[in-house]
Amino acid sequence: MIYLESFTLPTVAAQENALTYVTDTNVYPFKLFTEDIPPLEFAPVTILYGGNGSGKTTILNLIAQYLELGRSAPYNKTKYFDSFKQLCCAKLAGSDERFPISIPAESRYISSDEVFARILKTRQDNEERDLRLNEESRNWRHDIKKLRLNTWEQGGVDQFLAHRNALRHNPVSYARSRGVSERVREYSNGENAFLYFTENIGETGLYLLDEPENSLSPTLQLQLVEFLRASLELRTQFIIATHSPLLLALGGARVYDLSTQPICERPWYKLENIRLLHDFFMMHHDAFCEGDSPS
Repeated sequence: MIYLESFTLPTVAAQENALTYVTDTNVYPFKLFTEDIPPLEFAPVTILYGGNGSGKTTILNLIAQYLELGRSAPYNKTKYFDSFKQLCCAKLAGSDERFPISIPAESRYISSDEVFARILKTRQDNEERDLRLNEESRNWRHDIKKLRLNTWEQGGVDQFLAHRNALRHNPVSYARSRGVSERVREYSNGENAFLYFTENIGETGLYLLDEPENSLSPTLQLQLVEFLRASLELRTQFIIATHSPLLLALGGARVYDLSTQPICERPWYKLENIRLLHDFFMMHHDAFCEGDSPS
């Protein structure tokens, strides 16, 4: 499925014209791209590859903000970001026939920052829950000791009822009866990341994924690849920024190499970092072969 056909960044000349009267030195994202970039044409799955600082995340942020996609994590935004965004242009599928396809409401930008925010929120919720549990445990002990005899005259009806209620519980069930929730299970960073992506990618929509391999083991990366491949059979489109060879090798993906000037499409196996990994493993070829030899 294709919702977004292409996205065009402003030319160098258009950027210079917009900065005619600007004296600031930090005008990001202006001047990040120093050469004109042809329109980025998107397939059902398109991958943006490049080294750190090449602009992968910036392009995803521009697309997300231009299309007003949902997101839950802040992004690197200067006071010039919106001015740059206004110089961009997006083309939706069906625009040539004057019947552009609407971007589904569930479409969104998902980054590893959101995963880490979820992990921190889970930890904070559990810490607050533990504090409440300790507080209610003290209340339980207090209520248990309120009355020694089964009579309400010693402390009044309220104390008598509180005492009777405490007798029906242990400290944990007492806390639950007073609204203390169950402790949220804490997963590893990688498990949290995998769950977050699979829970937030629906059966329809345009999804921008910013380095989803962060925190994922190779095994979980392969599981994510299988999940994305299955999702492509539905009504989804993906634009992914990644360094991962396992994601880059996703069958049928259109790969843009942002490390070159000008930016161009390139087979994943010809990318610089992939060739570096290939050479590294070939250098240790004998070690791999020794591992396969019978003892």
